[in-house]
Amino acid sequence: MFVASRTQKLQLAFIGQGVNNPSQCIGIAALLNMRAIAESTGNTNYTDQGGNFMNSVDGIDRFYQNCAQLSGARTPYFDGGLFVPGGVGTFAFMNTRVNSFGNRRMIGLMYTSA
Repeated sequence: MFVASRTQKLQLAFIGQGVNNPSQCIGIAALLNMRAIAESTGNTNYTDQGGNFMNSVDGIDRFYQNCAQLSGARTPYFDGGLFVPGGVGTFAFMNTRVNSFGNRRMIGLMYTSA
């Protein structure tokens, strides 16, 4: 749909969160470990921003360093900047983050021409 570098694509996919920065985003292996601990014995290793132990899978999904769920973003707004269309044609797009197939369904079409 757009001409973008790998870096720009990562910025868009993770809404600017530092996925390669361990102090900002926890890695996949640690997330899986947190999930296993929460599902079995209870978590005594990881706390949320309030200092509470995360003992549920839902808590891990909302963990502020879980950038896979976009939970580390300070606000839901992200300015991705301007991109050049990748060619001539009709492009469909949608917002999968807030898509409830109801009143928040964000979809659109973009038409480009020569």
